[in-house]
Amino acid sequence: MNSTAKIMAPAATRSSRRPEAFILSSDDALLLELGPAFGDRFRSRPIDQIEELNASGESGWLAIIDAVSRTDGRALVARIEQKHPQAPLIVIIADGEESQWQQALARGNVCRILTRDQLESPALSEALATAERRLQSGSAGNTPPAATRSLPLLPIAIGAAAVVAGAAVWWLLRSPDAPSAASTGTTAASATAAPAAEARSTPADTRPVFELLSAARVAFRDQNMLLPRTEGAARGDSALELYALVLSQEPQNEEALDGLQRLQSVARNRLQSDLSAGRLDEAQRLVGLFKSAGFDAEATGAMEAEITAARPRVLLAQARRAIASGDAVDANALLAQLTASGADRNAVQELRKTLESREADQQMNDLASGVRAAIAAGNLLEPTGNNARTQWLAMRQQNRSHPTVAATQRELQLALIARGRDALKAQQPETAQSYATAAAEFGAGSELADLRKQIQTDNEQIAAAAAAAAKAAAAPPPAAAPAPVAAAARPATPAYVSVRATRPLNVEYPEQAARTQQTGYVVVEFTLNADGSATNVHAVESQPQRVFDRSAINAVSRGRFDTHVLGADKQPRIARVRLTFKPS
Repeated sequence: MNSTAKIMAPAATRSSRRPEAFILSSDDALLLELGPAFGDRFRSRPIDQIEELNASGESGWLAIIDAVSRTDGRALVARIEQKHPQAPLIVIIADGEESQWQQALARGNVCRILTRDQLESPALSEALATAERRLQSGSAGNTPPAATRSLPLLPIAIGAAAVVAGAAVWWLLRSPDAPSAASTGTTAASATAAPAAEARSTPADTRPVFELLSAARVAFRDQNMLLPRTEGAARGDSALELYALVLSQEPQNEEALDGLQRLQSVARNRLQSDLSAGRLDEAQRLVGLFKSAGFDAEATGAMEAEITAARPRVLLAQARRAIASGDAVDANALLAQLTASGADRNAVQELRKTLESREADQQMNDLASGVRAAIAAGNLLEPTGNNARTQWLAMRQQNRSHPTVAATQRELQLALIARGRDALKAQQPETAQSYATAAAEFGAGSELADLRKQIQTDNEQIAAAAAAAAKAAAAPPPAAAPAPVAAAARPATPAYVSVRATRPLNVEYPEQAARTQQTGYVVVEFTLNADGSATNVHAVESQPQRVFDRSAINAVSRGRFDTHVLGADKQPRIARVRLTFKPS
């Protein structure tokens, strides 16, 4: 792979405690392709079930999910996010499916989405580097990164301590490398009540108050530095964090208290932005931060009321997007939240009907794919119990009125008519009739009428030929003049029998004749053996001469014929068959 050299770690960084890279894929070729790409930085382990996700080292692990070979790709990602909320994931998808994975990417666990052709580009190296940074910022067990616990919280039972705790919780829950409330099952209320004991284990910032206030003034002049970052590593340089550090040293510092009070209006603007963008969790965490900081209860209560009022609208929009993208797992989860939030029951019911309709459509499409595969393989009426016709009947039984059933029925009928035409070309009107009868089960049409007319014409020609042969056989032979003695020694012309093939002959239409739309026939004579095979095959009559002879001889040589004309003794006999050539 071209990217192997780019993702090999320097020798100095390699150790026996390499992180493990679990690969969930059903594609052996992909496993072989990814193996060399990990170099000495990861230990690769192919697995089949997520229950096998159990790192044996202290350096953590990442998972690569092959959503191309694994049809349960989205479900696997959702289950891993629930069981291992800190695990970095890389997902391999088919081309054109990027939009279907945007929600999973936004939830945070998925580092990168890669198509199969990107595995030989720098994109794979970048994805592994991103996952490695996630691992390095966390612990071996894929628990929340230590960096997310960088804010100092001193155990003082005053309002300033609550501010510090709120700031730490705000950054922890907003960081993309930390578990979200949705992925861990934690509510916003419990998230804001995170124990302060964990944060107290982090060394406090030792800068003096005047330096912290100076840095806070600078941060306050930058709109992007007022509140903690929503992404990237914690740096503790926002105005909110700096004022909290000041209050941890001087709980009554007026400048810090005033700064925190002014930040409330900034927080309200962010709340409106989060609600407009549908970020309910972020909005709730923001309110939790200011409630923990001891801000005005009336103001925070109004903010919570806005979130409560916006929740049904936001969840409805998210559910519609999940249904439109085919993400049934997310859609069902969102519908459950809508029901719990007291959203309009009619709207929720309508969405459930839409989701059920989408799932039914997908099921019918899967069944239709099976019918089309059987048609492509030529299994129209055989083998019994597993052919295109029986699969279509099962499809119709499940949902007779679905439009896919009618479309697949038409495809199957046309395939049966085409097979009947092929049988006519091979001089097998009985076989053609069986296909016409099967096609008639799906209704009438001009194509079926044409096939039946052609079958009737061929049968009439065969009957006329048989009547002429019988009449010639019944007529008394004309009186013959005495033959010369030498003529009496000549062998009589051997009698021959007319036979039919047991299956359609594989007749190849000559390329030159096909281009010029040339027609004709060939009478082929051969020895019919007891096993139905043909030997000593040659053309005895053709029109035009030598145009179709070779195709006819090859078809008869490969064919098998009905041997009942040989009688009980099954002695080989001379047989003849006539092949007619007509362009389709």
